[in-house]
Amino acid sequence: MMLRNTMSLLLLVVLTCPGCLFPRNSEPDPPPALHDGHYRTEIAEPTAELKEATKALRGLISDPVDAADTAQFYADFADVIDRDTDIIKTTGTIREGFMRAEKLMLQRTELVGKYPGFGAVKDAVLEEHLGLEDVQLSAEKRAAAVNIFRAIAWSIKNGAP
Repeated sequence: MMLRNTMSLLLLVVLTCPGCLFPRNSEPDPPPALHDGHYRTEIAEPTAELKEATKALRGLISDPVDAADTAQFYADFADVIDRDTDIIKTTGTIREGFMRAEKLMLQRTELVGKYPGFGAVKDAVLEEHLGLEDVQLSAEKRAAAVNIFRAIAWSIKNGAP
């Protein structure tokens, strides 16, 4: 009986004492940078070749907040492709995943139809760099996909006034 009471007390102490078993660092992680009321990551400048390939996207999204939000979406999608090792095996998987993610991002927002021509230009850039044929992703093809999505993000972000 005494052992059970001791164990119960010990369990209570452990459950109510955060950090007792796994102490926290004394320095908390810094919060992500806040820009325009949103958390954003920096988007690296692409190569001159990719800037040229995505230049038609610059300025199509004229509102700076819309441009920043949209650019972040493309940068995040590039990051997903870059980090993945198990799911995205073909260019078709990238296209299908992107179309679904884009639809989810845009549904029930004021961005739908707000910037005529943007979708067609973006689709042409992706078609040119990813192709329409479903092919296996080599390390080089994956890197090219990551780079084009990042270049699209950069061009959108840097094209707004």
